[in-house]
Amino acid sequence: MCLLKENNMKEYLMRIVALDLIRFSAAISVVLYHYISRTEANAYSLISEVTNYGYLGVPLFFIISGYVIAMSANNRTALQFAVSRFVRLYPALWAGVIFSVLILIIFTDNQYSVTQVLANFTLLNEYLGFEDIDGVYWTLKAELKFYACISLLLAFGVYHKHHIWLSLWLGLTVMHTISGQPFFMGWFITPAYSSFFIAGIAFFLIQHNGKNIFNYSILFLSLVASSFRAYDQADGFMQDPHLVEKLTSVGIVWFFYLLMYLLS
Repeated sequence: MCLLKENNMKEYLMRIVALDLIRFSAAISVVLYHYISRTEANAYSLISEVTNYGYLGVPLFFIISGYVIAMSANNRTALQFAVSRFVRLYPALWAGVIFSVLILIIFTDNQYSVTQVLANFTLLNEYLGFEDIDGVYWTLKAELKFYACISLLLAFGVYHKHHIWLSLWLGLTVMHTISGQPFFMGWFITPAYSSFFIAGIAFFLIQHNGKNIFNYSILFLSLVASSFRAYDQADGFMQDPHLVEKLTSVGIVWFFYLLMYLLS
């Protein structure tokens, strides 16, 4: 029994290390995308053929987030989950906002009120009527909406009813992908990236609850929705992408799914 527990712990630690490596790779790919593919310098033209796809590190990060958050919320109360997410998210956010403010004040003519800075500290500044100090934190806003929804499910004691809320969320995501409706979905969750969060949850369920029709159905339908999103989003992140580039983006997303499936 002790040997079994020890082996399970080793497997768990190896999985966490692998997730950290994948998360690091996703972050680096986004950095390279911004510093190489979005620059006017022609010196990076050859490298940019690869880094053009670096923006896909964001959906990969959201897949990992879905997996980790599902694991983190399992057997926790809403308060325990909220505290763990707050401690992990906000201190680093505050440090980043303060750093951005200092750099912008020193090197530009920008001025920020204390109220705007404090509003940005919450990640709810748009709801409070204040502009972003640094737009790069949009991904954290997507994460925060996801955390809030999971916290509510825990608070109402329905988190364990994955069949209900996950089916509803996926249905709304597919509907939004096809028609852009319901228009209000973005108020409480990020529809453009919901399929990636859902995929992460599906990977956790496959690992935790086993291989069954529901888990695989959720995973497959999220893959379909993610493929459409990857195809469409190429227009927003790449300059005049051709069909091959769009399909390559879809292929990379499929690779992410395979990678996470093997890991889980």
